[in-house]
Amino acid sequence: MAAMPARQIEFSREEILRAEAAAELECRRCFGYEEDGKHIEGDGVYFVENYVHIEDRSSGKPQWVLFKLWPCQLRVWATLLVERFILILKARQLGLTWLLVAFALWRMMAIPGFRVLGLSKKYDFAKVNLLERLVNMLKRLPRWMIRQRIKSENWKSFAGHTWERVGDEIRIYHPLQGSTVQELSIFSIMATTSDGARSFTADLIILDEYAYAENPEEMWSAMVPVIDQPGSTQQGVLLSTNQAGTHFDELVTEASEGRGTFAKGFIFLEWFQHPLRDMAWYESAKEKDPLYYRREYPATIEDSRSVASGTFFQKFSKQIHSIDPFDIPPWWKRWLANDPGYTDPFCWHWMAVDEDGVVYVYREYAPRQSKQDERITYSEQAREVAKLSRLPEPGPDGQPQYERFEFLVTGHDACTKHPETGKSIADYYLEAFRETGFSVGIIPTIPDRARRAAVMTEYIEPYEDQNTNETRAKVRIFNTCTYVLKALPMMVCHENQPEKYADHPADHPVDCLGYGLQQWHPEKAKEPESAKTVIQQDKQALADKARLARRRLRLRSA
Repeated sequence: MAAMPARQIEFSREEILRAEAAAELECRRCFGYEEDGKHIEGDGVYFVENYVHIEDRSSGKPQWVLFKLWPCQLRVWATLLVERFILILKARQLGLTWLLVAFALWRMMAIPGFRVLGLSKKYDFAKVNLLERLVNMLKRLPRWMIRQRIKSENWKSFAGHTWERVGDEIRIYHPLQGSTVQELSIFSIMATTSDGARSFTADLIILDEYAYAENPEEMWSAMVPVIDQPGSTQQGVLLSTNQAGTHFDELVTEASEGRGTFAKGFIFLEWFQHPLRDMAWYESAKEKDPLYYRREYPATIEDSRSVASGTFFQKFSKQIHSIDPFDIPPWWKRWLANDPGYTDPFCWHWMAVDEDGVVYVYREYAPRQSKQDERITYSEQAREVAKLSRLPEPGPDGQPQYERFEFLVTGHDACTKHPETGKSIADYYLEAFRETGFSVGIIPTIPDRARRAAVMTEYIEPYEDQNTNETRAKVRIFNTCTYVLKALPMMVCHENQPEKYADHPADHPVDCLGYGLQQWHPEKAKEPESAKTVIQQDKQALADKARLARRRLRLRSA
């Protein structure tokens, strides 16, 4: 028996008009409208909760469900409506990437010409986590709201929004509304590079997993001019779990203290912001991921900076070891440390010790991070070191005066003579120093990384100051010494020799710090006695004579 043809449902003109009117009202509610020359803002939360679908894997089987916002997500949404620079430190799996993509979709539907730039730690991540999610949201919107520009959707006869994917770009075309030129909104993704950011003007920039981005400082400095125009309404949103020592971590520190660009737009979302998580869940997460659970699911900002057991300097913390600069007292003993390099990156540290034996790293000289491949000769480095060590006032003879250093400790290979030139790296340093009038003796370090690491670990170990009840350490680093502060959290244990840290592209400032700490004899600096008056000198002389007389008397009695 032949199959019966599918019954065609027919609607009356009145039913069609009612449906079109209802669709028009829903679009006005979601995306806003013009009335009496004023723009009435649409309800983005209503749009998301009633029409946007996200992938839910909580049941073990992926399924697409309406995006019902949690309280923490509503908090982020409210911030997106009022702040231009937003920084989100978050625990894993709180749906924040989904939320930002949904926010971008709403803006693109509501505002003709709205442009979004999405970046993640790698291009492929941006494609999967941002672009593909937007495509899946669009495909699940009702046909009366928007249609894809494909033949099966009959989009050419549709008067509403349409969309298409062109390569790795999503374009949303807006209704003509009396204009002959159809405006479109665009969502693009790019690699996390400064050049990529400079080449794109965006109303909204989303940087997902910013703590793990390549060249983050350059990327952000390139994007600020894109967003921060006079009278601009453009937005920049950075979100990520944390990683100690990164640019993201620096921004979190600033924002959490009420400083910097993101002071007003900083949000920290702890692991328990997820409505289905409790302590039993947290204990289970701890068992599954004992190395990283605190960082991935933080309860505090300090938790977010925690490191894995494979990290070598686990006790290092910027909150303890990094301090604001201050003027080093003139009586503190000072010395220089150097990890030499020409084709490899180099590093110089200026170090001093206080009356309590605490060592301070107060200045740093290294290749600029944006130009790690630049080559600066040993002589040029030495001249720059002399320049940085010059005192503001010249001496009585009008010649430059310099800080006085106990010694310069450098890598042991710096004192090895080159077979062709017959000169060592130290020779180049000394020649350049003599040219400038700067003088310091050079000592090669002991080539034992395990021993050096042990010394560094001792200095980094935190302790409670009995006088101030503050947590301190025997080494403090000025926050202007950014290279070593970023490098210390990156060091990991050597695979076969856990008593030392493994080689790492960023280990040069860490080695330099180790040279300086290892070479320094642990003695305290003594504040010089102030000059005594004539009366005080006479009293001191009488006391010395009396002490000598008593000593002679004891000797005679014996």
